[in-house]
Amino acid sequence: MMLNVPHNTPSWVKYSVPFMLMALIAYCTWGFAHRLCYDQLFKRLGHQSVAIGLICVVTLLDALLIVVWCQIKIIGPGRLPKVPPFMIMAEGDEMIRSVVPPLCYQSGPNGEPIWCNSCGSVKTDRAHHSSNLNYCVPRFDHTCVLLCAVIGKDNYRLFLQFVMYMAVLAVIVVVSICVFLKQIRKDLDHNLIAILVITIWGYIVSTAMLCTHFMCIMKNRTTIEIMGRKKNHGKLSYCCYYSSKDGCRYVVQLERDERSNLWRKRSTWRNFSEFLGSNVIFWFIPLGFPSSSHQDLEMNNDSGYRTLPTILGRYYESYGDESKEIIEKKIAENQYVTKFYAYGDRYRLIN
Repeated sequence: MMLNVPHNTPSWVKYSVPFMLMALIAYCTWGFAHRLCYDQLFKRLGHQSVAIGLICVVTLLDALLIVVWCQIKIIGPGRLPKVPPFMIMAEGDEMIRSVVPPLCYQSGPNGEPIWCNSCGSVKTDRAHHSSNLNYCVPRFDHTCVLLCAVIGKDNYRLFLQFVMYMAVLAVIVVVSICVFLKQIRKDLDHNLIAILVITIWGYIVSTAMLCTHFMCIMKNRTTIEIMGRKKNHGKLSYCCYYSSKDGCRYVVQLERDERSNLWRKRSTWRNFSEFLGSNVIFWFIPLGFPSSSHQDLEMNNDSGYRTLPTILGRYYESYGDESKEIIEKKIAENQYVTKFYAYGDRYRLIN
């Protein structure tokens, strides 16, 4: 579920994988409901209520998976609003724009923000350009092959719910077959054997996925950040930080562990709420909410210049307190690449 789909792959190939998955689920549901519940439990063993209950539960979970998958596709991962270059140069320069530089942002060695040529926009922290969608996705996580969907900030919770309900469906099927295995072993159908193997595999994969993503959430990391941490072992990474002590900006080089822990919060609850929302009930209710555009929000400082949180809204990513302390310590020890005064910092609001 974490493999990337090449952007030039034909649409029918992309959609064939999720439909094959749904066909496999449909086959397992048919075999479980017909061969076990109806033929064995209902007709042969006389457990009518158990058979009907299992059929209803499994059918409901199947419908739930389809609904969640449709929401993942319809809502999408989110689309990063276009962000003009930060106000680094003096007023009147060609490079001047109306965006006040944020307190801290990932940058190049000279302090310039990361730029996306395809979108013609600043590529803000944790956003990545999706070649499949042809725009930058906020908090890009991965491209899911089995669901043919790009997973980002808006549909991440739905993706986890899909995996969770897949695991629940698999464990119900496996446990039900194993419980009645002794009673039906003489009349064991080859379809039930195939279904048992498929659902055991599905349970192992989905449970492993859940555990992996829960660990990522606890550390406030995404899948692409975990993969990048291993892939870009020797790649240099920089962060431009505004110091309120002298009003100067410092470009600090980040080590691999420092880079991967930039957004980690001390509170586990804060990490989970950033990924799954603050309402625990909706962690389990498969209902997504499309995000509204943030580009038309009002200005939020007296100068009339927009700030990055104003433009991004809920897509804005805040750094962890420990990361800020590490960066300030590096600055205090003169462990920085360069420093400069950004013209736009005179308009920023110190929160």
